[in-house]
Amino acid sequence: MANAAMRAKIQDSLGQKEAIQDQVKLMGVDLDGARKDQQAAWTRVSSLDAKIKALDKDIKTLQDEVQAVSDKRDKAFESIKELRKQRDAENALFYEYRRILNQAKDLAVKKDVKALEEFVEVEVEKFMTLWSSNKAVRDDYQKRILQSLDARQLSKDGRIRNPDERPLVVVEAPVPLEPETVAKANVKRPKEDSKSSPPQQDTLPTQKGQKETTKKEKDSKSAVEQSDIADKEISVSGKAAVEPKVDQAKLKEMKREEEIAKAKLAMERKKKLAEKAAAKAAIRAQKEAEKKLKEIIYTFLCHY
Repeated sequence: MANAAMRAKIQDSLGQKEAIQDQVKLMGVDLDGARKDQQAAWTRVSSLDAKIKALDKDIKTLQDEVQAVSDKRDKAFESIKELRKQRDAENALFYEYRRILNQAKDLAVKKDVKALEEFVEVEVEKFMTLWSSNKAVRDDYQKRILQSLDARQLSKDGRIRNPDERPLVVVEAPVPLEPETVAKANVKRPKEDSKSSPPQQDTLPTQKGQKETTKKEKDSKSAVEQSDIADKEISVSGKAAVEPKVDQAKLKEMKREEEIAKAKLAMERKKKLAEKAAAKAAIRAQKEAEKKLKEIIYTFLCHY
């Protein structure tokens, strides 16, 4: 009986041992799966870290580019401000002379001769004081009056210019460009033809040669342009065939950005043209004001 009880206990313990071993095997399988999942997660995390580093690098380069562009923009604005200051400083005398001229015109319209004479005396005294004390004013006045003196055939001191004197403002004439083929044909002409034939007969073939060469050059240029246009059309059609379909919203956004950029460029272009026109008009008005003021001074001095 005792042996049977012991055997029963041993059988129970062996059954429990097998169950425990089965549980351990199942836990090992689960642990292997967890390790595989952990390894996959680590590989994904490492790839995401690499992508994050690449994105951070791209963001840093873009930030550097934005900073460089903003620095250039700030420098451009500073240069524009400086140029405007220089323009205002150079045109200050023009506006002053225009004010004086308008005031003199008002007095002349009112026919107040006494007030006009007093005004002219005061302004002449101011101008002569400024002329004698400020060298920059003298240099600027002499530089601005050169074109007026040259147009009236006068020298710097106001006298009539001699025929052998050079003009004050030298304008360089553009050099006409001649085709190289005509020059080579003229160089390679034999000496016997030049000696035997008269000059009129020599000029006619050269003129015909020039016309033929220019015609050939035009034909070749037109052929090259046509081939370039055909190549461009082929390349455009090829690009249109190869390019994938683009989202309509993105396409509209891109078109809107292009239109905004074009509008900004057009506004800047119009602004520059307006500034140039205003500067030219100011210079022209300044010259006219200086001329009229000088005439008033001359008439006043001649009157007295």
